[in-house]
Amino acid sequence: MKLAIGDVVRDRADMALGTVAGLTSFGSEKCVTVQLPDGGLRLLAPGAMEVVGRHVVQPTAGQGIIALLSLVASLVVVFLSGRAAGDLGGDWLLTILCGLGGHYMVMLAYQWWTRFTSPRRFRI
Repeated sequence: MKLAIGDVVRDRADMALGTVAGLTSFGSEKCVTVQLPDGGLRLLAPGAMEVVGRHVVQPTAGQGIIALLSLVASLVVVFLSGRAAGDLGGDWLLTILCGLGGHYMVMLAYQWWTRFTSPRRFRI
């Protein structure tokens, strides 16, 4: 199970809802610290809870601009790589595959950027 700080979980024993506040070690077992709505804290084993909702951060304006720039860069790379393959005498299939390869490389860089800048999820 992967959890992030702020995820909403429910205790299976008494169906109490709470948000994940952190991870702790209790003896040799890892436990999740859950903050209840009344302000109290509770330690739960990973098997004694279920995830109800994920904490999602709204994208900022800067992240939207980066997404738009990566899309524009992808379209430029598709055009340039397809045109280069066509100018070198490539068939239509090679031209399309070169364009798709360029698109994939730009989108792969964008996906890695979003992975490194997104909230961390911990495996417990």
